[in-house]
Amino acid sequence: MELRDYLMPREYIFSVFTDLDISPGNLNGLAVTNKRIILFNTNSGISKLFRRNRSEGIKNLKSTFFDDAHMIQMEVYEKSLGRQEIISLTRYVKLFRSDGSCHYALDSTIAIIKPKLNGPSISEIKEALEYALKSIAVKTEYNYSEKDMAWIVKFVIKLCQK
Repeated sequence: MELRDYLMPREYIFSVFTDLDISPGNLNGLAVTNKRIILFNTNSGISKLFRRNRSEGIKNLKSTFFDDAHMIQMEVYEKSLGRQEIISLTRYVKLFRSDGSCHYALDSTIAIIKPKLNGPSISEIKEALEYALKSIAVKTEYNYSEKDMAWIVKFVIKLCQK
């Protein structure tokens, strides 16, 4: 099946990337829609050789819905001193304290993304993710960590995605 076969009603794709190394799950594709982040694996290897004239089918798929996340944090690590370029996406939920105040707590890691040699550059992935997540966020915070040599971007998501 193709990626479009997995879309829900009124869901559309902002961007799709393949030829990535995504963990956890040893996946190789990323799609961002208006409702979720989709991580997937396409048919590869020998099965790809016999399907030259067909588009790549999806073997398995993992989704993170924006309805369940209150904030998504993207960390972009630059290449330096032996460190690889990676993008880390984590999901946060909003928790309320007894005094009525709230804070964001880490819920889970969505993905750690590394481009392969023949894949897109880390800056292309960062820009596409930034564009897609900004369009659904009510607030975006940028921070550069000198210690980690990483851009840390927090996207506060709208509570109602209909």
